[in-house]
Amino acid sequence: MKNAVRLAKNTESDILFDRIYETYGIKIRDEIIDFLKKNSRGIPREKELQGTKDLFVASFVSVSEKDETNIFSLTRLLNEENRDAVSVPVALDGFGGMFCLKYVNKEPQAVEYINREYDREDFVCQNFKEFLEKLSLL
Repeated sequence: MKNAVRLAKNTESDILFDRIYETYGIKIRDEIIDFLKKNSRGIPREKELQGTKDLFVASFVSVSEKDETNIFSLTRLLNEENRDAVSVPVALDGFGGMFCLKYVNKEPQAVEYINREYDREDFVCQNFKEFLEKLSLL
């Protein structure tokens, strides 16, 4: 394995983030990685969230290699063709849609909502912090 950004701990979830980096050149910020590790396949306690509460999330993506559907497998699924714009799923809505970090030319651009079944992509907000501020739970 190449010397990727988060190899220090080399935990199971770090390996998935390393694969995203090695495959797409995307460096996900440490605070996002830490949040996703803490809330893998789950939802945070609502008291941890503040803001407008106008989005609905069933769970955050898994960061475990043991889960067939994890952050790396979903990233691969969404980015089969275009490598200039890469979407990294961070949350699922429970209805087939995903909230994703969007990177253009390897730079973070926004959080977007993608529903492949309906061929739909919508801008949600500028960054992950704004996404958490808008968040509401199912």
